[in-house]
Amino acid sequence: MDLQLPPGKIWQQLASHFQTLSDVSLQDYFAAEPDRGQRLAIEFGPLYLDYSKNHINQQTLDLLLELCNECQLDQHIADLFSGSVINNSEQRAARHTALRNPEYLTDTVFKQQLQTEKRRIIQLHEALANGQIAGFSNKAIKTLVNIGVGGSDIGPRLIVNALRTTSDEPAVHFISNLDSHDATKVLAAADPETTLFIVASKSFTTLETRQNFQRAQDWLLAGGCPATALEQHFVAATARPQAALAAGINSDRIFSFDTSIGGRYSIWSIAGLTAMLAIGPRQYDEFLQGAAALDTHFVNSDPGTNMPVILALLDIWYRNFFNTAARAVVPYEQRLADLPAYLTQLFMESNGKSVSRDGQSLSWQTGGVIFGGTGTTVQHSFFQSLHQGTTLIPVDFLVASQGDSDHAALFASCVAQARALMLGTTDNSLPAHQVCHGNRPSNLLLYENLTPYVLGMLLALYEQRAFVQACLWNINPFDQWGVELGKQIAGDLQDKLTGTQKMADADDDLGDDSSTRRLLQHYRHNKNQK
Repeated sequence: MDLQLPPGKIWQQLASHFQTLSDVSLQDYFAAEPDRGQRLAIEFGPLYLDYSKNHINQQTLDLLLELCNECQLDQHIADLFSGSVINNSEQRAARHTALRNPEYLTDTVFKQQLQTEKRRIIQLHEALANGQIAGFSNKAIKTLVNIGVGGSDIGPRLIVNALRTTSDEPAVHFISNLDSHDATKVLAAADPETTLFIVASKSFTTLETRQNFQRAQDWLLAGGCPATALEQHFVAATARPQAALAAGINSDRIFSFDTSIGGRYSIWSIAGLTAMLAIGPRQYDEFLQGAAALDTHFVNSDPGTNMPVILALLDIWYRNFFNTAARAVVPYEQRLADLPAYLTQLFMESNGKSVSRDGQSLSWQTGGVIFGGTGTTVQHSFFQSLHQGTTLIPVDFLVASQGDSDHAALFASCVAQARALMLGTTDNSLPAHQVCHGNRPSNLLLYENLTPYVLGMLLALYEQRAFVQACLWNINPFDQWGVELGKQIAGDLQDKLTGTQKMADADDDLGDDSSTRRLLQHYRHNKNQK
């Protein structure tokens, strides 16, 4: 196979080494290395990573670790935590790590803003808990509805669903989709008199958020709220407080965060306001502390015993040498059902890039597809492809080592899948369609139980893993220009469909290509038939 690789001596040595492993199976490794399961493992606090079921030997690891030196990973990590301008396309630092660890806060203005907003959030939480925040009819708030999209939705949603029970108050819901059915379903279960909306948007101009903000206002007005009392039902979390003020949010209800915080990294910031209010300041602080602990491990540990570094190196190994296009993430805990979606955004928005930091086209593979779901449910869907498909898909398994009386069955199912992917079927008499050849790699990440601290560690672990990937691929993981293009075109087409732009009825005014013209014609025709 002709591998396209980044420049560098170690990359080429890895390519040569890769050719020597083609006939070695995972079973061969375990047979030759009785202590492999103990040796290829890292334990840090409540986390335990077993990465022994991967197509690597000690020489592979040594070369991959040398790659860190060749790519100056230490300097990249130092730049991240020092607040240097590492998002070069937008000329910004990436300060999300400083939000969870005051040790890295060197900007006094940034630090003061963070402390001020934290005090205000605590006050808001206490007022909500004491029934002091009321709606237009003076009834206390009973329901919180988060309006946001992307990082302003996925992160808070993950935390709320992972760390709260259905009996906790106030009730918390999320609206993100431009499709009106999303808002309709949520609002049908809420009461206009007792609902508070948290509008989370970095720019406060995002189409989905702006549209759902308007739907919420219309719903309140239809429910009897006077126009003059609308502001009682809204709180904003944004990097542009003036835009929120102009949209009608009371200045006392606007919470701001710095523009250096990217959306997919914003759960640690004011953008996670809904989660902060939902789980409370104490649990949220534990969540931050868990992430800070993982950051400390990342900064201070040698690469060979560094969880995010090892995981990222394995990702590089499979993506650039085995040419894998995807990785599956399977948490064996229903409370982590939103984790695969969260990681899809984190990795694919961060590392789905085809140019280097300095804007040069790349000839090597970068970030692939991240997908997943909760075990044991997905064992009955895409696991068929994991076991017998023609595409090699490495897997991350996550499972708690503690649980209720039924937990043994769940834990056994998780470990069994990792073992089955490695071994395959062992009965040589089976017909071909029943044979699983095995030799499929996986990581298994254990944690004691899902506390706020552990969840913080897990999310920071994956963030730093994505960062290391980007450093080795020489790409910028902190911009997302590809996200913007579709938004721009959608705005232009919406103007044409709604008549905002002056236009004739000529077909040419509906789009620049025959497909777009035809689709818009169908829309206009069907709309006119109603």
